[in-house]
Amino acid sequence: MSSSGQSAGQAIKGAFNQVHGVGEQIRGTVNSAADNAVDKGTVDDKLAANKNEAVANKGAAEVRKGEVRTNHV
Repeated sequence: MSSSGQSAGQAIKGAFNQVHGVGEQIRGTVNSAADNAVDKGTVDDKLAANKNEAVANKGAAEVRKGEVRTNHV
């Protein structure tokens, strides 16, 4: 593949990765908010909220770095 083809491919991949990261941020934030809204103070509620906050944080990192995870938490 030519250098310009590789550059275009990397640009497309980077754009996709950023969109994926935004989606993960939204998913994690919405799920965390839902967990907190029905929080009954149990350990499971706290673990679920923490897991979803971690998803949101990883999504934000993907946006910043242009990375994508192939295995979802």
